[in-house]
Amino acid sequence: MNAYTFNVGGLFQNKEVVNQIVISWEPRVFLYEGLFSDQDIDDLMDVSGVESIKRQDVPKDLQEKIAQMSEIHYDHGEDLEILTIEPKTKFPYRKDALDLSNVYSKGNKMATIVIMLSTSKKGFLRTPNEDISITKGSAVLMFNMKTDGTVDEKSKYKFISDTQGSYDVLIQTIYQGSLK
Repeated sequence: MNAYTFNVGGLFQNKEVVNQIVISWEPRVFLYEGLFSDQDIDDLMDVSGVESIKRQDVPKDLQEKIAQMSEIHYDHGEDLEILTIEPKTKFPYRKDALDLSNVYSKGNKMATIVIMLSTSKKGFLRTPNEDISITKGSAVLMFNMKTDGTVDEKSKYKFISDTQGSYDVLIQTIYQGSLK
């Protein structure tokens, strides 16, 4: 992996070390190692339903971490989706960039965040440029739009199943406009 690592711990309250790793500049993909603690993950799971977490039910400090990481106000994010990735499951690429049905009401999809919820196994995420190994509490931020506001056609990802067992991820899509 040809990536750059930055210690951005000072950006996040109560965190001494959060590594931001630049996975790719085109499309823009960043890995935040150790962003969420075990307690953070437990707090998320406490408010979760079977397949989703209502945006307004996410604890305030976790909302702030997501907003600080993406540099986009939390009100722009939709409800969080929980996925269980089972062994040997094939996943197609997901392209979250364009959503014409909502483009006039809440804007286009700016970014996608994937948070690893599993305990001990490693999850794998594939982007056009890299396979990313994600550990519990880490998050990947993928921008679906370029810095000039146009859709990034290269922005897509898929999950790779782990042959050792299943793992859980949390996905949130962030829009240009507020969903409040």
